[in-house]
Amino acid sequence: MRLYVIGPVSGMEGNNRPAFEEAARLLMANGYGVDIPHDIVPEGVEDWRGAMFHCLHHLTMTRVRCDKGHKGERTGLPYVQGIAMLDGWERSKGALLEKHIAEALGIPCRPWRRYLNPAAKAAPTAAADAAQPLLALASQ
Repeated sequence: MRLYVIGPVSGMEGNNRPAFEEAARLLMANGYGVDIPHDIVPEGVEDWRGAMFHCLHHLTMTRVRCDKGHKGERTGLPYVQGIAMLDGWERSKGALLEKHIAEALGIPCRPWRRYLNPAAKAAPTAAADAAQPLLALASQ
């Protein structure tokens, strides 16, 4: 399953790349293919509008099936099969737009930690400042 991580970027220190990369690392450790906006938006695109064109194009792409000798055929199936939402996604104009479009297309959206396998012990390694009430109770 391929996930696309959404969350706040603009106005965040380092464009919030560390939070995106940490979530992506943990999701990949759980067997997912993961894309983050920082790897989709080409260098040199500095404006929000330009970045959103790239991100929305990525979100709405369909998979391609390539057979021997053929260029590739669009399958009509989404390339991105799930949205993983970082903490604070609801305060991001871009993430709100991405979530709305994904939901309209039938792509499931949920907090990124809900994609993690609870048995994998990955959640405790998430950012220390992230709210994790269930884990906090378990450690008391």
